[in-house]
Amino acid sequence: QNQDATVIDREALDRLPVFDQDYVATMSRFLNSDATGTNGITLVVNGVEANGPGVTASAIQSVKINQNPYTALYSRPGRARIEITTKGGTPQIHGSGNFLYRDSLFDARNAFAITKPAEQRTYFEGSLTGPLSHNKKTTFLLAVDKDNDNQEAIVFAAGPNGNIEAHALNPTHHYFLSGRVFHDYGQANQFWIGYSYEHQTVQNRGVGGTVLPEAGTNTLFFEHEVNVGHVYVFSPKLLNQLHFLLGHFDNQTHSLNENPQVNVQGAFTGGGAQADARRTEYHFDGTDIVTYSTRKQEIKFGVDVPDISRRGFDDFTNEAGTYSFASLADYQTSQPFSYLVQRGQGHVTFLERTVAGIFEDNIRLIPNCHQP
Repeated sequence: QNQDATVIDREALDRLPVFDQDYVATMSRFLNSDATGTNGITLVVNGVEANGPGVTASAIQSVKINQNPYTALYSRPGRARIEITTKGGTPQIHGSGNFLYRDSLFDARNAFAITKPAEQRTYFEGSLTGPLSHNKKTTFLLAVDKDNDNQEAIVFAAGPNGNIEAHALNPTHHYFLSGRVFHDYGQANQFWIGYSYEHQTVQNRGVGGTVLPEAGTNTLFFEHEVNVGHVYVFSPKLLNQLHFLLGHFDNQTHSLNENPQVNVQGAFTGGGAQADARRTEYHFDGTDIVTYSTRKQEIKFGVDVPDISRRGFDDFTNEAGTYSFASLADYQTSQPFSYLVQRGQGHVTFLERTVAGIFEDNIRLIPNCHQP
């Protein structure tokens, strides 16, 4: 086995000091930065590459780092791979949860704020498993995550008529819901299907410092994802594992107004944000792997589809333009040093298809090898 492999089970995860229950960000610190490369971290959930865990923190069973980095089962090297295994259904009712509350009552006043902002954050995440049938062969897993972070942005800028001091509400609301149903056929054969929905909104993004409230944006993100898995044992030596997912996400940015942006260096940024954009994606990922194992040898072969997707991007930035001024004096005399405006087609769509065949042969020269 890997000498530098790290495997953290549920018991160890419960003991880790994880900020905001973000296990992916925490476990990323175990990765070698030299191996991460330009493509970033590869996240594998239940054997399929994914954009996110697909469940809340309490529904994660284990996390692996550097587990067999040279395997042919994944499209990128394992030195930058995080493998997550999620919980399955249980024949008895089990549940767990985490709750966080924070209030600005305990905060010191910001030095640039007129009054102390009335900020508050409430965070809850949890999971519940149990049976769906009398014989307990059909079970479920339900996970939910809700994060309301109500902050205020503090503006301290210089305008033509003196200092500009203001507050602007800057709430971030995030919601995630995931549900899965498992059915055991017996003899370790299992089928499961799941659905997850994620939704996030941010108001007045970018506001604060010298950026006035009028120059902020509102953002919206949502994602739907369907996961399917099937494990079938032909014999004690022959196993087939099928996993795939279908997903769609939509990420939108809307300026608070359509006016041209005014950027006065060292003083203020006003007008409109001129940052309107939209990204969409429909994607399919999946694997079908056959494993044949004996006492000394393990052979895996099958098909891997890391990505079949349709991506769209609409770029509406700077359609009304951005005026840049070197100083307040130049602004008052209407003498910008640059004007940036975008014209032409701002829409692009492209398809990506990646399909691979897999064959891997692992041979153990000594059947009973134990590390002293």
